[in-house]
Amino acid sequence: GQSLIGLGLAILYAAFFAAFSVYDEPVMSQKVAFGCMVAVTAAGVALAVLYDALPMAMLAVLGGLLTPVLLSTGKDARDPLFTYLLLLDLGVLGVAFFRGWRLLDALALAGTFVLYGGWYAQFYKPAGMAPALAWLGAFYVVFLALPFVYHLVRRVRFTVERFIMALANAAFAFGMAWDM
Repeated sequence: GQSLIGLGLAILYAAFFAAFSVYDEPVMSQKVAFGCMVAVTAAGVALAVLYDALPMAMLAVLGGLLTPVLLSTGKDARDPLFTYLLLLDLGVLGVAFFRGWRLLDALALAGTFVLYGGWYAQFYKPAGMAPALAWLGAFYVVFLALPFVYHLVRRVRFTVERFIMALANAAFAFGMAWDM
């Protein structure tokens, strides 16, 4: 049953992507397609929590991370992109904290690295350094606090994986800030 739900989520993502970008005259606008894909992501994560299905949650989060890429117009939309990404990360991390799904944390971290790095490679200009650093700092704080808060609240030992995530987060933030 969970496989069928996952397949249904994938079909919905593909349908909304196609409705926006496949046809010469789009069937739906970018905003409508974006809203629909966000709703699919939220429904997928909710169903994953309901059925305690980590693979379904990973599929929904992956779809959520791919949404801005699939619906991109090729123009710089830094603030909307990073606002969406920050909200997605906070939601994903909340679910991961609630369920103890550490793999979801790693997926959110990797997706954030890829999307931020992709934006940086294509759209970053030195004139926009202050907002770019502010967004980088916001992502850094979210992923820095995550491992420590989880272990302090749950009163469990700090694991090597969490330490590696914190180091990867610091290395990414430092490297990006240095390059800017």
